[in-house]
Amino acid sequence: MTRTEFLQRLRGRISPAEEAALRDGTLAEINTYNRKTMLRLLDAAAEGALQDSGYAAGTDDATASAGTSGAADQGSAPVDLASAAELEQTLADYLAKYMADRPAWHKWIILACLFSAFAVGEPMHPQETAHWTENDGSYYCAAREDQPGSVCLWGVCKRA
Repeated sequence: MTRTEFLQRLRGRISPAEEAALRDGTLAEINTYNRKTMLRLLDAAAEGALQDSGYAAGTDDATASAGTSGAADQGSAPVDLASAAELEQTLADYLAKYMADRPAWHKWIILACLFSAFAVGEPMHPQETAHWTENDGSYYCAAREDQPGSVCLWGVCKRA
């Protein structure tokens, strides 16, 4: 499956009512960062292509194999669906354990992470939270954890 097809699949998980609430800012079950990410997803899906996405050039993290660095049209790059499914399950397990009191937020966190990691090849966390940096087209994060159960295993950030 290509990145563009994956993007359309993610888009299909957002109902028209949810899209309207996202666009007008009335969806209460989402934070500002994930709302902005979801609006990027919706806009990219409406355009039908992922041109000049922010994929980290030269990444050697095989689980972040969402694209080909340096390509003008990132939408034709393949997405590893098994890896995407693993990330989704890891997030679902984590959120069920640590955000059990906010189940309505889970969908938006999962979709934002899938979009960031596999459609546009960008960090899954806001810079203010994870304090990642960008240098020469690659992302670096001092908080990266390369251990079982960590979503970092699917992220584009390298260990700083």
